[in-house]
Amino acid sequence: MSEKVVIAEGQDAFVVLDMKDEDGVRLPVAAIAALTWTLRDAETGAVINGRAAVLTHPDANPYDLRLTPADNVIVTAAKAEELHRLEVLYTYDSARGSGLTARDVIALPVRNLSRMP
Repeated sequence: MSEKVVIAEGQDAFVVLDMKDEDGVRLPVAAIAALTWTLRDAETGAVINGRAAVLTHPDANPYDLRLTPADNVIVTAAKAEELHRLEVLYTYDSARGSGLTARDVIALPVRNLSRMP
């Protein structure tokens, strides 16, 4: 059984993105044309740290996406923990076509250190 991973506010965090084709097969890096991501507060939908449609060119797959301390902030100070939402969109080529798109949403719990006992 895996343990829930919680990011402490203000720390670096790495999210492993494993980009796959329409058949669930891991894509070679050369097949990935573009990767964009947006970071939001799950409750309000507000974009965090201006991270909207950030274009990234992965150099590996799986790819370690770095979230900086400024990305892992608490939006609602009264909460002991809140949920951020990482929205990922990538464009790729496969045997079935070019310019295909895939989306994923990853939930990221962030702990408010000032609310710790």
